[in-house]
Amino acid sequence: MTNRWMERAALLLLLAASAAQAQQVTALMDGAPVNAIVSVLGYDGNGNLKYVCQAQQLSAAGTSTWSVSGATLSNVVVSSGTATATFATAPGLYLGALLTVSGVTALNGSYPVTGVSGATATFATTAANGTYNAAALTITTTNPLLGSAVWAIRELVYNGSGQLVTTYWAGGIAAGFGSSLSQGYKLACSNAGSY
Repeated sequence: MTNRWMERAALLLLLAASAAQAQQVTALMDGAPVNAIVSVLGYDGNGNLKYVCQAQQLSAAGTSTWSVSGATLSNVVVSSGTATATFATAPGLYLGALLTVSGVTALNGSYPVTGVSGATATFATTAANGTYNAAALTITTTNPLLGSAVWAIRELVYNGSGQLVTTYWAGGIAAGFGSSLSQGYKLACSNAGSY
């Protein structure tokens, strides 16, 4: 048992020395991060990964709510197992964001977003075909919205040959991680291409 411990210690020292020589930071972690992180990937016209937006999975901005009675949600139309929610404005959702629908028994439940286009978002459902627009119909999410200033954004840069050559945190040091993890989460993912 002692030999195994010494082998691990030697490996860690070797990794640390290698990282120091290469002037790279090496992080060794065991397990998932304490606060779950959601990542949204953005691509350029050539299919290259252009940016990675990251935020705490449970939004620091709180719960976002859209409702028919509040005129922020028009309706939910179900056709062949696909529900399309139409919002008053683009909601800032992304694939995989978890929506909770309430106020209409047939639709009540939680659903991951399967598509987003303009002011609509789609999700799979077993509800009957039809248009649902009761005043009580409400959709909520605790996931961060793309337009909320709660994201850290990693920009990727490619050379003329299409090879990834560098990455950087958008917004510079002030927007980087600094002395605390939450310090870097101050950008809107919807603006990722402009940093």
